[in-house]
Amino acid sequence: LGRRSGWGGAQGLSSEIGVGVQGVDEPVGFWERLLKWGMDFVRGLVSIRKLKNWPLFVFYTIFIWFTYVVTSLMPFWAFDFDVLYGFGWEEAFVITIIGGIGVVLPSPGGVGTYHYMVQTGLVVLYQISAVTALSYATISHFVNVSGLILISIGLVLINGIKARRKI
Repeated sequence: LGRRSGWGGAQGLSSEIGVGVQGVDEPVGFWERLLKWGMDFVRGLVSIRKLKNWPLFVFYTIFIWFTYVVTSLMPFWAFDFDVLYGFGWEEAFVITIIGGIGVVLPSPGGVGTYHYMVQTGLVVLYQISAVTALSYATISHFVNVSGLILISIGLVLINGIKARRKI
């Protein structure tokens, strides 16, 4: 376990989240990790200046956002939110943002955090019942994951066909 008696679990945890535990050796501190993350983020933003095809970059960005919002909108139709509550593109965009925050929270595949965030967003912002909101979140997550899986399978097949042609 750890290098010091009784602190093995705490040392492993502190290394993962970047928080120091008194009496435990730590290779990188929280502030160093935060600074490195910030520098990497800025470096990524600056790299956008080197793009050769800006219109294509903008098109792809808008297209990706459009598809995410549509995958939030489709379950609205399934639950009749458009008829019952007048939900449309604006609400789908808001729920997409809230769901995105749930996905980036540390959990495997956004399972649990996505559902909680979307459910809470629907309950707090739009006064949807908790049971209906959780059902929406589950169906919405299924639609998103299914789409990603189908697209991934298609891309793997296309790449396999292209690879065979080169041989």
